Amino acid sequence: MSCQNLRQLPLVSMFHNAPFSGMKLMVVDDEYSIRSLVMRMAEVWGYIVQDCSSAESALIHLERDRFNIILTDIHMAKMDGVAFAEQVRKKMPSIAIAMMTGYASPKTAKKSQDLGAIYYLKKPFTNEELSQTLKIAAHWNISMLLDRAARKYLKLKQGHERDTQARITSIKSEIKSQLRSPGTAVALREFVYATNVEKNQLYAHLNGKFSIDSVKSF
Repeated sequence: MSCQNLRQLPLVSMFHNAPFSGMKLMVVDDEYSIRSLVMRMAEVWGYIVQDCSSAESALIHLERDRFNIILTDIHMAKMDGVAFAEQVRKKMPSIAIAMMTGYASPKTAKKSQDLGAIYYLKKPFTNEELSQTLKIAAHWNISMLLDRAARKYLKLKQGHERDTQARITSIKSEIKSQLRSPGTAVALREFVYATNVEKNQLYAHLNGKFSIDSVKSF
């Protein structure tokens, strides 16, 4: 089974709009009814959504594209959500992973937490519960990307090792101030994962904000 791209729906707020524009969500569940429900609501809130009917197809798709959030079922045929999350966490530690299951137990909850899942959503869930889960996941992911982006930018500019944390804090603060601008969250995600950043919108902005000397010494 393969992943399916879904068109973006108008940004109509029901419980919230996505806290950052351009947030990409992957929904992994072998039950179409669950995927359909999550996709329909998430798109209305402004997320760009991709659905996968198996962990195997999701892993293949993750080789080609980057996401901010993964919402995965635990109980699936072949590879389950726990094994899937373990593979994702090793390769892409900045992705926010939220688990959902109709068979909640303390053991699976603990295992999910140990693998870095930030939330554990029990089926059936309400629209409000889904909304809050995605909000939490979005903010967690952005905080992770901010730190990675700041460190990457400092490394690219070969900043002096003295006062590294102060420089990282300053760069993160500048990126955060731009997050409400259209395209910044997308540029942040792309900057963190891209091998060539010369044409990246965020990289250009930071270059305009910080000179080489200021990055080195602040």
